[in-house]
Amino acid sequence: QSTWDFSWRQSPPVPWLICVRYLGMSSWVLMALVAVLLTAPARAEGTAELGTTQALRSSTQLYIDILQLGETIHWTGTSRKLQIYSPSTNGLVATLNSGQSWTSTEVGRYRARIDSDFSPGATWDVTVRRSGAVRLGRLMSTSWALDAGSFASS
Repeated sequence: QSTWDFSWRQSPPVPWLICVRYLGMSSWVLMALVAVLLTAPARAEGTAELGTTQALRSSTQLYIDILQLGETIHWTGTSRKLQIYSPSTNGLVATLNSGQSWTSTEVGRYRARIDSDFSPGATWDVTVRRSGAVRLGRLMSTSWALDAGSFASS
């Protein structure tokens, strides 16, 4: 007797339930794997994704992927500057004020950092564009440093 007993007396069978019933418990693992593979990738570009209660700290090392020469990096950050470093030499190539853009000079993963911490409520955004079209999912960090302001629920 299986511990996974699905009764279909009140509703018609759902195809994935049929698979579970006839393929056994291991199909749960397969379905979980398929669900993970079919989900959208996580993307972070700024406060639109993280919210304004998660203030970015200057200790966060940001990385911006440039996949084609000439793509632009656009910075918006309340009274903060974004410093961009070359993927090949790690030398400073640009310092952007809020509202400014910079056109890439090489393909690769640029390192970036903000010049000072944000406070909760402040907004920021890093956008990569190619021929004016926004390219999502180009900003990442291996260790995000965020200030939530407090431990109170929001």
